[in-house]
Amino acid sequence: MNWIKNHSWLINLGLIIISIIFSLLFVEFFLRITGQREQPRPDPLLGQIGLPGNGRDQAGFRNDFSSTSATIFAIGDSQTDGNNAPTNKDTWPHQLEKIIDQPVYQMAFSGYGPVQYKVLLDRVLPLKPEMIMVGFYFGNDLNDVFRAVYQDNTWSSLRNRNFKVATTVENRESDIRLMLQSGYEEDSWGLKILRFRRWCRAKSRLYSLLGDGTRALREKINLASTKEEEDQKIVGWAQNNPLKALAVQEAGIETILSPLYRYDTIDLGDPKNKEAWRITKNLFSLMEREAREAGCRFSIIIIPTKELIYGQYFRNKGEAVSSSMKNYLEKEEELLSEVMNFCQKEKINCFSVAEEMSFSLEKRQAIYPTSMDGHPIARGYLVIAQSVAGFLRANNLLD
Repeated sequence: MNWIKNHSWLINLGLIIISIIFSLLFVEFFLRITGQREQPRPDPLLGQIGLPGNGRDQAGFRNDFSSTSATIFAIGDSQTDGNNAPTNKDTWPHQLEKIIDQPVYQMAFSGYGPVQYKVLLDRVLPLKPEMIMVGFYFGNDLNDVFRAVYQDNTWSSLRNRNFKVATTVENRESDIRLMLQSGYEEDSWGLKILRFRRWCRAKSRLYSLLGDGTRALREKINLASTKEEEDQKIVGWAQNNPLKALAVQEAGIETILSPLYRYDTIDLGDPKNKEAWRITKNLFSLMEREAREAGCRFSIIIIPTKELIYGQYFRNKGEAVSSSMKNYLEKEEELLSEVMNFCQKEKINCFSVAEEMSFSLEKRQAIYPTSMDGHPIARGYLVIAQSVAGFLRANNLLD
């Protein structure tokens, strides 16, 4: 009893700590069962799909109308889903429908690739569409198809039994990506702490809620950097690491390019990408044939990376680029040529939006964020829509 009396402060402190822990756990549990679900719902073939609500229809896609009222469908990944589009109307499929005055139903979600595109086409064809467009994004689609086929036994039938290269796919949340997003140097404590904070945010809704809710206050008392300060830090990091990034500081079209980060996704010299392209060609050929047999027009809309679009802009104005950027451009242009040759051979309607996107940069039109994010902003999606509309009209693909 004397020990308890003499150490009552320690016991009380322990009770306070335990109470705080249980309170935090209770709040976390409460947020999880009552808050808006942020995670996508599972799908046996697609892997995951969006949740209805917050701009998504009952099927989980960004549309303000039912699929039964559309005759044109746009299939794709986050580029077609519109990661930086403030509203559904700002995505390129829905900006396209305004231009051509026909409803375009969007079927896209972050992380999808050619395997998911084939699944979506199979779900669309029973609706008897007149046209299906697939947004083929060079930035990660080959990586996505390789991951789907070689890390998910659902698609094991698409594998090459003689393919012996290691079948692991690098985590996209790599150190290079974090450095590009934060401006921290490699192996710095700042980068390690950021990685831990990202982990906490992914695991705890309470942590995310407190972080977002106190952001303005933390900026005011200098516990957090402002967006402008973070942008300047990233620009400085890019200038100090020219082999990993390029800071474009031309007025109106400022951004961060990441050729090193993207290189492994577009290099057909990489055995994984070569195998992924083999699978993709087979899927696209099958999709075109099934669409044609169903009386549906089928087109592939090539969405190049931001790096290619800026690279072509630099070249058009006669501006020299770094060796890493030059090597990157050569590889993505090789991929673009390979895809166009494939489409010509298979008689598939195929079109790249790169030219119009690069031309927009010449007019000093901001079409991408100032960060390393490779998704266009609303103006960029408009350029894609205008470019696609021109392609459809020029090839008499519209009624």
